Amino acid sequence: GSVSSPSLAFSDDLNTGIYSSGDDRFNIATAGVERMELNTTSTIFNEDGADVDFRIEGDTDTNLFRLDASTDRIGIGVSTPQQKLHIGVSDSGAANIAFTNSTTGSASGDGLVIGLTGGEDGQINMQESANLKFSTADTERMRIDSSGRVLIGHSFPFSVGGIEAHLQVIGTGSDDSSII
Repeated sequence: GSVSSPSLAFSDDLNTGIYSSGDDRFNIATAGVERMELNTTSTIFNEDGADVDFRIEGDTDTNLFRLDASTDRIGIGVSTPQQKLHIGVSDSGAANIAFTNSTTGSASGDGLVIGLTGGEDGQINMQESANLKFSTADTERMRIDSSGRVLIGHSFPFSVGGIEAHLQVIGTGSDDSSII
């Protein structure tokens, strides 16, 4: 058979069914378009790039995982993803996103950026240089550097009289700058 005329089809829908596109391949077509292929090395959904969404339902969530083909976006817990990856979070008080090292099971964040509510509303950025940056309105507001110093209002440590504090705060006006 073929994608437009599957080997095993329905008598009232001859372009919908199963066929084999080659050795060791199992294919499923609907409306004369390949939707899925199983072969010896992979399972492929929507290889032809049709505007067909993919959804996995959970016990209580109909959009546990959703791929919106028309926008090339993936949603977890949302029906209409607004970004390349859109994760709907709950108010349960528990962590909604966890990143762990698959080998050690410990937290890992090299190069990780999480936008909390959108592009410029809030952001947490963990860098390979071991800095943790917090931003609002697209501007860095606080940093925890690789030495454990907390820097607020600036992004590099400074010292006063040869002393470098673990908490450093710089204000925006001439009379509200301080080092702690």
